[in-house]
Amino acid sequence: LLDEPGHPPRWLKTNPAGWFCAPPIEFGDRVILVEGPFDRLALLAAGFASHEVVALVGTTLHPDWLPEQVKHVVLALDGDDPGIASILRLVDLITEDDPERELYLCPPPIDDQQGKDWSERWSRHGADGLAEVLRTFDLIA
Repeated sequence: LLDEPGHPPRWLKTNPAGWFCAPPIEFGDRVILVEGPFDRLALLAAGFASHEVVALVGTTLHPDWLPEQVKHVVLALDGDDPGIASILRLVDLITEDDPERELYLCPPPIDDQQGKDWSERWSRHGADGLAEVLRTFDLIA
């Protein structure tokens, strides 16, 4: 229908991504990057502080968006194939920008059938569904 003459106008995103987070000046030395705003809300509901979780609202990141004080980044994008591909792309991008920054790969494990993203896992299993990201974040000293 959208390809037919006289079709309704398509909605086009004018910005490839944006952030949903606390002001970056408030970030500590570690942050968790998730894809969507509902993933961020799930982690906040589980007890993470607002300055610890950033929703990319997509999968785009410009390395200079990360303040200098951030030394540890948990890449917790979706556990599906596109999410994993985005994580690997971000590893290259962040490492190229700052090889000293420590990266932790933490997609939701989809083989346990609890959900492909943190929001789905939270709604189905509560904090138990977020065990992997909680454990990864706690390991960062």
